[in-house]
Amino acid sequence: MLCRVSEDFGCVVSFDPKPIPGDWNGTGCHTSFSTKKMRQKGGYEEVRRAVLALEQSHEEHISAYGEGNERRLTGLHETAPIDRFSWGVDNQLAHVCIPRCAPARLRRQARAALAPRAAGLEPRASGR
Repeated sequence: MLCRVSEDFGCVVSFDPKPIPGDWNGTGCHTSFSTKKMRQKGGYEEVRRAVLALEQSHEEHISAYGEGNERRLTGLHETAPIDRFSWGVDNQLAHVCIPRCAPARLRRQARAALAPRAAGLEPRASGR
């Protein structure tokens, strides 16, 4: 839809994670999701299992997210290094950030969600 609308305004859309070279953080894509089990009581443990599974296939997922991510995911400028998987609660520097509200939910209801982060993400790739 974004590409189609941009045509009406004579603009070009780029999904390049770092369209302009230089000493800056580039652009990223954050995709939040949860499963029914994650939203139910005890859901934080389900989130933890999912994150550990993501860690096992980190390279496969990074390659599915599109080209050019190595230019952005350097470990500098509020990014995680491309070659080292990371996750954490409210960790904006991690590949997977569990929203800050998750621990509060855990205390009250033990429910949670995930927010995988990738640069230059092909939107349909994040659901694989």
